[in-house]
Amino acid sequence: MLAAANITLRRSGKTILNDISVAFAPGELGAILGPNGAGKSTLLKIISGSLHPDVGTVSLNGHPLHTYSAAGLSRIRAVLSQEAAVSFDFSVEEVVLLGRIPHLTGWESERDWEACEKALADTGMTHFRHRRFHTLSGGEKQRVHLARVLAQLADADADAPLSPQHQHHHQHPNHHRSAAPQVLGRIGLAGKLGRLWPVRRTRPPCPIPSSTCGVNAEQAKTGTPTAATIPLPPDSPASSDSAPYPSTPNSPAPPARWLLLDEPTSALDLRHQHTMLSMVRDFARQHHFGVVAVLHDLNLAMRYADKVLLLDNGNTAGDGPTRDTLTCERVSTVYGVNARILRETPTTHPFIQIEPAS
Repeated sequence: MLAAANITLRRSGKTILNDISVAFAPGELGAILGPNGAGKSTLLKIISGSLHPDVGTVSLNGHPLHTYSAAGLSRIRAVLSQEAAVSFDFSVEEVVLLGRIPHLTGWESERDWEACEKALADTGMTHFRHRRFHTLSGGEKQRVHLARVLAQLADADADAPLSPQHQHHHQHPNHHRSAAPQVLGRIGLAGKLGRLWPVRRTRPPCPIPSSTCGVNAEQAKTGTPTAATIPLPPDSPASSDSAPYPSTPNSPAPPARWLLLDEPTSALDLRHQHTMLSMVRDFARQHHFGVVAVLHDLNLAMRYADKVLLLDNGNTAGDGPTRDTLTCERVSTVYGVNARILRETPTTHPFIQIEPAS
């Protein structure tokens, strides 16, 4: 469960969020909706751990969010921001491989390459793998970043054998060497930074949380992560620096993984909007993911979201199952429009028809 309780945030004397409480369950796609300035992205930052509220608490999988280390949190929670800068001339494959940084204990493994390969395939970006990231369109970049965060969360089935297809496909040129370069060296950070960060055969001084893949030269020089590392209690699920889940046959189920998406469809065409949301909803249901997405399109939320939180000027205007929450009266009031819901038929989903308020 990802739960926020009594969240209040104020900035410059203005209340941005006012006593917001919400809970999202793994296996579901939850949507945060509301007009511009309602506080949607701000709330997502708070439940992701990148922004602290003035009042209220956030818990993840039954543990207070602040008790997770940055590395431990990054192994079970990934964030796809509206803007994720890539500061180097990486290929698509290299950007996706950045998602594996929280899992490194030395050199990248065959599992890291398999996670990268599967994420590229799931997002339809396999044939772009050798393209330079900066040559892509905005929508293509968004799909690469989605592949990156999917690769970041790809370790819950760490005991499963590698598929023969992936074992055969990813025989990297240095794969046969017993001292293969570390992932940061292989994907070009060491080469592009020169003496700032030479290739090593030990773990980097501090893992870089890959909820965002913006890496600048000063971070690479100092080894400073983008979020502070917080010591964990010994029994915390994310306190280990090794693999995030136990590997014994009688181990308890791994903790739920969480994918947080901030307007993920904003740069996508119509087909890829539906493809992305359908895919992450299926991931939620099939792989025990929890997905929370900030959306603007009410009809996409009506079709794909299991539950919604509707915000209005920093307050909760509705919270619950999607079709119970997005009523024509509530939508009309919150958005200042005339809304009419066209009910579903055996071949269609409910559709919200919007007209300007008279």
